[in-house]
Amino acid sequence: MTTRRAPPRAYVTSAYQIDFHIEENKCISLDSIIQFLISADKIRQKIVHKLKEKAESLMQECPNKDKTITVGLRQTLKAYNSNKLKWIFLDSSTVSPSAVGQVMGLMATNGTKETKFYVIPDLSTTISKSLNLPKVSAIGFGADCVEHLKDMLKR
Repeated sequence: MTTRRAPPRAYVTSAYQIDFHIEENKCISLDSIIQFLISADKIRQKIVHKLKEKAESLMQECPNKDKTITVGLRQTLKAYNSNKLKWIFLDSSTVSPSAVGQVMGLMATNGTKETKFYVIPDLSTTISKSLNLPKVSAIGFGADCVEHLKDMLKR
């Protein structure tokens, strides 16, 4: 008796090749973005307790705490779906699986929303160390943050 083999699964590929301009985004300095996130109190509380002297000044001086900022892919996608974000920064490792990259590319080219997507290499390694987080795959900024960030990035 011969055994039947299951038919091979179909592999669907997209005809679109989405260019995220990753090489062009390598020159972006993340220091001002890190300072903005720290001023918005997005730092993990554990490190704040370790740095007690800085913690008091951090807690008193959080001018950006009430701004719309999301850290993490799930929180960023939820805010994107409710039209709260203007900029989304993604780590290059987030879009490396082709399925995720295609979905993010389709979201970025969606004409109904005005959100701009930026894929930045080594975003997670740079920002996660400063915020004491294990991984940062996405960061979203609302309309109330964009003008302030533009000024910071120009300097």
